[in-house]
Amino acid sequence: MKKTNKYQLSQWEKADRLMMEDFNSDNAKVEAALTAHDNALAGKADISTTNALQTQVNAKADKTVTTSLQAQVNSKTAIVTGSYTGNGGKQTIYLGFAPKAVLFIARGGPTNVASIYLSYGIILPGYPMYANQNGTSSPAAAIQGDGFVVSSAETDHSANNQNTVYHYVAFR
Repeated sequence: MKKTNKYQLSQWEKADRLMMEDFNSDNAKVEAALTAHDNALAGKADISTTNALQTQVNAKADKTVTTSLQAQVNSKTAIVTGSYTGNGGKQTIYLGFAPKAVLFIARGGPTNVASIYLSYGIILPGYPMYANQNGTSSPAAAIQGDGFVVSSAETDHSANNQNTVYHYVAFR
């Protein structure tokens, strides 16, 4: 009787005598091969698990792209808003970037005509806002470094009056 090359299963010819042992031997070989195959597959994920994992990977990739895009948008945002409370002296408002312009106004706006120009205003790089104190000008607000500096001129003409809340819009 001939045998197959790979698994050595029986291959009968017309003249061969059929023996139950041959069938049993072949069945045992097939059973062993199928069991080994099942064991090898047991450690592998089925298609639905694989698809679910691929969906999760795709979602993570999309989230990574979204996060990256959001960071780019944040870095290119044209304006930043905020507020500060005057301390009656000099203080720096840090923005984390050098602004191209800052517009600010005291909460409630100017309180009298004499202070109208310095209760609100706009400052640009190289163009600070000045207060007139005793006939001399001193900077009331100026862009400096990664923010802007405001100061009190000991008059009503100030960008930093004690306990006054100021709101600002800074342009990148």
